[in-house]
Amino acid sequence: MYIGLEEAVSALDWYESELVPGLLQTEDYARTLIHADNPGVDDAEIERRVHVRIARQALLTRVTAPPQSNVVLNESIVRRPIGGRNVMAHQLAQLVEMSELPNVSVRLMPFDAGLHYGVMSGPFVMMRFRSTVRAARPSRPPSTSTGSPERCTWTSPTRSTATTRRSRASGTRRSTSKPRVIASLRWQGS
Repeated sequence: MYIGLEEAVSALDWYESELVPGLLQTEDYARTLIHADNPGVDDAEIERRVHVRIARQALLTRVTAPPQSNVVLNESIVRRPIGGRNVMAHQLAQLVEMSELPNVSVRLMPFDAGLHYGVMSGPFVMMRFRSTVRAARPSRPPSTSTGSPERCTWTSPTRSTATTRRSRASGTRRSTSKPRVIASLRWQGS
C-alpha cells in the first residue's frame, strides 16, 4: 500500500533519524540493511527486496510530475558506517547526486541543534497529493508546529549562505547555523 501511495504523491516531507531513506539508498547500502533485518532469508529473496527498493527511486526522476521531496537527515546517518567504508562512501556520493535533482532537497540536522522535535517524535513522512477536485480557494499544505525544518541547515550545493526564516508559530526571526553543504561530506570512518 505504501509504495502505491508513493506513486501518487506530489510532495514528500521526510525526517529520518537513523538510516538513509529507501528512496535515496544505494544498492549496497540497501542490501546491507535488508540482509541484517532478515537473517536466514535466502540470497535470491534479499536481491528481490533490494531490486524493489531501488526501483522505487524512479519516482524521483520520472518525467511526468516528479514529487517535490524535502528530506531532513539526522547527522548521525552520515556518520554511521553502514556496510563499511566503501559502502558508506558510495552512499554519501548518492546523497550528493540526489540532492542535485531540481525536485529534491536533502538537509542535515546537525548534532549541535540539540534537542529538537525530530528527536522527540522519531522518523516521519508527510505526503501531499494533488487534488482531483477543484477547490473554492487555493489549498495550502498543512502547517506543523515543529520547529525542526527551521533549525536545519541547507545541504543543497546551490545554497551557500545561511538563511534567516520567520517562524510561523512565534513570528520571530531565527537565523540558521552555518550551512553544511552535503557535497563537502566525506566519510572519515576507519
